[in-house]
Amino acid sequence: MAIVKKITAVHEANLALAVVDRSHALEMRVMKRHMNEVLKSREQSIDFLKRAGLLTPAGKVKQLVRA
Repeated sequence: MAIVKKITAVHEANLALAVVDRSHALEMRVMKRHMNEVLKSREQSIDFLKRAGLLTPAGKVKQLVRA
């Protein structure tokens, strides 16, 4: 009986890893699609960087860390 419980526990652990792998792969596909959309044109790239807070509204690079 102990062997059956051990095998079941290993199977459950492998199943959990498989689910995590699939969700990671899905997230990577979504990120890839988003990247392709952002990189379609210069204007879209600049708009994305502005929304991310990396560029000023004038299009200049923001100073993120003060030394």
